[in-house]
Amino acid sequence: YDLSAVDSNRVWASCADGRIYHSEDGGRTWSVQYDGIADSTAAEFDYIEMFDAENGVAAGDLFPGKNDPLPILRTRDGGQTWTAQTPAVDDEIYSVQFLDANTGWINGYSFLAATTNGGNTWNEVTLPVSEFYPYNFQFLSQNEGWLPLNYNGLYHTTDGGNTWSEITSFSGDYPSEVYFTDSNTGYISSNDIIYKTTDGGISWTEQVDLPGYSDFNIKAIDFNNNNGWFVTLGGKIYRTDTGTWSEVSSSVIAEDITNAYFVNETTGWVIGYMENIWKTVDGGYTWIEQTT
Repeated sequence: YDLSAVDSNRVWASCADGRIYHSEDGGRTWSVQYDGIADSTAAEFDYIEMFDAENGVAAGDLFPGKNDPLPILRTRDGGQTWTAQTPAVDDEIYSVQFLDANTGWINGYSFLAATTNGGNTWNEVTLPVSEFYPYNFQFLSQNEGWLPLNYNGLYHTTDGGNTWSEITSFSGDYPSEVYFTDSNTGYISSNDIIYKTTDGGISWTEQVDLPGYSDFNIKAIDFNNNNGWFVTLGGKIYRTDTGTWSEVSSSVIAEDITNAYFVNETTGWVIGYMENIWKTVDGGYTWIEQTT
């Protein structure tokens, strides 16, 4: 479901089987660092983020039939041990983001929460609407953040979420995935269209419209320097390095892709509703299957 890497060798993957996997050799071999079934966590770990080689978090949603509060797991030793943090969350978690070892956010169906002490405590962030279904969010700093709320529009904060402004210049119907490379330049997916802004959201231009796709098929956007990628359900991979997007999908990846993570302009991985992980070392033009 999700992966995170701190360099081209050290990679972590969180999966729907309740396990967290780790590789020290760029994905050639993997070991299980955490087994949610054996530890009675019973959670599908949809999200993992390592914000350095030692510190990281993992979260997701409970297996069907489980009603226990969902723990957020934290590691401070590179994944050798994962500890459930309190308080637990009584809602499915959709996204996790940390700026550093202390400052981070999580969101779910009806909440956005922030921490300034590495997840020891979480404080709920004020939201612009009472009912929403956010797939993603992004904070560029402790103060500035972007929140796509699908049917309820796109919002921007400059005070850490105390107040939000709706970006009325954005014309997309269902903003879902967001990625800003800096305060001015950003990308939003909406209805399988990628939009771009270069003026901090004042104006937007349509960059690519995927033909014949259904809503929300774009699942992740990632950038490294001037190189960008987005992935979709159905195994589609697109990249850009000139401002124009082109498909670089591999014919061997037929399953749905849910996330992409690039550590530099050439080396990256994709993961999704598939048995294994796929790696590229040429910016996404060719892919190698890696068995976990």
